[in-house]
Amino acid sequence: MSKNARFTLNFANKTIVGTQNSFDKASKGYGPVYDELIALMEKHPTYGIEIKQPEKPAKPKQTYKGMDIPFIVDYLTAVKDYITLETVNEVIDYAGKMRESKYPLVKRVLFDAYKSFNYAEAKSCVDDYRYKQMLNSATCAKAKPTTDNNTVIGEAEENELKPVVNL
Repeated sequence: MSKNARFTLNFANKTIVGTQNSFDKASKGYGPVYDELIALMEKHPTYGIEIKQPEKPAKPKQTYKGMDIPFIVDYLTAVKDYITLETVNEVIDYAGKMRESKYPLVKRVLFDAYKSFNYAEAKSCVDDYRYKQMLNSATCAKAKPTTDNNTVIGEAEENELKPVVNL
């Protein structure tokens, strides 16, 4: 049976060292954490208490809020990296067949292809790409002028020319 030591002794400073979380758990007045602290305090009645601050990672964790699989696909399409896009599509198919989570695998493919990936630049690139796609869709779907009998102007002439041109 292994026992987690939540508190340590600092003999040089004559203190009982623990995290804030450990002292909070011991302050409930019962349980194994409380028993451990009381035992140390009984053995070393002249020692004070020192709260140890948790170590912070050297580099903060990078988060990519808003980055999902459609974002990655749009980014690769916008930068015209069709080789990586094909790999992404293969990974998506594989993950679907294996019933694995797709996003971590796709993100890893992206980061393997772009070692110095800059998310801020990628967001800007994808925003521009999606805006151009929206404009393109809007211009293709714009309303055509109609006549009184609700036919599109030019449609009748086009239908009349089809037999002549063999369309």
